[in-house]
Amino acid sequence: LGLLGVSYLQRKAPAHQAPDAPQVQIGQGEQQLLDGLNAARQAAGLVKVALDPQVEQLARDRANDMATRNYFSHTTPEGATFIDMINQRNIPYNNSGEIINRNNYPDAAQQAISGFLNSPHHYDIIMTGEFNFAGVAEASGADRIKYFVVIFVAR
Repeated sequence: LGLLGVSYLQRKAPAHQAPDAPQVQIGQGEQQLLDGLNAARQAAGLVKVALDPQVEQLARDRANDMATRNYFSHTTPEGATFIDMINQRNIPYNNSGEIINRNNYPDAAQQAISGFLNSPHHYDIIMTGEFNFAGVAEASGADRIKYFVVIFVAR
């Protein structure tokens, strides 16, 4: 089980309930991950994060890149971070964080949720109150390892 997390904080204003975002299609494992993280946020008195199409696509691209090129890092082999990619894609944000996981358990999404919530650093990122949008992604590598990426943003 591999876990890494980082958060770049640029707090400007408190989060508000996310407005209805356009419908985004996600897979079963991704939905399980989103539901688990939102349940934890709600239990802590925070707003649920809503899927944002641009952030979702970035999370998908990140997960697929790691699975395809067989690396596990917040930084691509070329040195780009998710913040670089958010800025390159002109995704608006006041605050952002990324958490990643890879594992090969049969219940991979549940293991990712447990790993995130039991890691103090990841938990702190998940519980950042400003976050009101997210992208969640799951990708499978050739070695049958599942890669999970969650990118949170606040607007």
